[in-house]
Amino acid sequence: MIADAIKQRLTMRQILGAYGIAVNGHGFARCPFHNEKTASFKAYDGDRGFYCFGCGESGDVITFVMKFFSVDFREAIGKINEDFSLGLPIGEKMDRRKRLDVARRAFERKQELKKAEEERLKRQEQYDAALSEWVRLDRNKREYAPGAPDEAWHPLFVEALEKLAYQNYILDLAEMEVKF
Repeated sequence: MIADAIKQRLTMRQILGAYGIAVNGHGFARCPFHNEKTASFKAYDGDRGFYCFGCGESGDVITFVMKFFSVDFREAIGKINEDFSLGLPIGEKMDRRKRLDVARRAFERKQELKKAEEERLKRQEQYDAALSEWVRLDRNKREYAPGAPDEAWHPLFVEALEKLAYQNYILDLAEMEVKF
């Protein structure tokens, strides 16, 4: 019950960030369990945990804390509870009302995380669309540039000149919104 509440309240990215492991926008990081030069450790969205393509380590948020700090299950859930101020009643006997309250809070947190992930994906889609438009305009600028000073300007070259500066601005804004 406590383990489920922890898994529903915290994402792998939150755990990694709290313990100083940088994750890129695609969920990859350098594996903390083996020495490597490139990121082969994947933090999955939601409650799917992690997997290292280099050393094969895998698991959920609790398993990660157990391995990272070399502690047992009980110590790991206690550490997570304390480090993230979850206020879960670890070691306490829970009556039905308290169990329902813990389950309700876990459900609410999961809904919040789901909404945040949907917003992140929406921002990522906006960034991808802005980048695609910039690539199209840049390609047209290079491809349709006049070869000689007296050559007529192609309409796609003119469009690229008119819109590239604005598209750079849009990309800068989108980059600030997308968490890489």
